[in-house]
Amino acid sequence: MNPNPFRRRRAYRFLVWAFGTDPDRVEIHLVYCEGEDDTGRPCGADSGECSDEDVARAWPFEHAKRFPEHRSYGQLSYYPKIMAPTEEPA
Repeated sequence: MNPNPFRRRRAYRFLVWAFGTDPDRVEIHLVYCEGEDDTGRPCGADSGECSDEDVARAWPFEHAKRFPEHRSYGQLSYYPKIMAPTEEPA
């Protein structure tokens, strides 16, 4: 893992601040079906919230076994971030 996950830096109120990944919180991924049934209603099925992106991305393959005509999917991913000074004030 990158020892310093903060990539952007700015000086503010005499401190150097950084914006980066929050290591204490988990990512959340969700893949959903955009397919429609014979009447044009959206399928609405989804993978459920997963902390492992590979698990979420595997879900469409399982869904397509039951509904091979559903070929359109979307993915939502949440990446928690944090703002923190690079050095705590003395």
